Amino acid sequence: MIRIWFITAVSIGITAAIALIFPGIEGRFSDMRAGDELSRSTDRLSNSLNGKSKDLTQ
Repeated sequence: MIRIWFITAVSIGITAAIALIFPGIEGRFSDMRAGDELSRSTDRLSNSLNGKSKDLTQ
């Protein structure tokens, strides 16, 4: 039973990693403005994780 949850968590993690690496993919399926907003928020998140606190919305 633990193995099933582990496989599920790994697959969700791989999906999230792909979405972070290619932030423009979801723009084909949804509105491009929503994809642009998502990529800006992920850029802001990655900058805060890297220690840089610059805001990219300007």
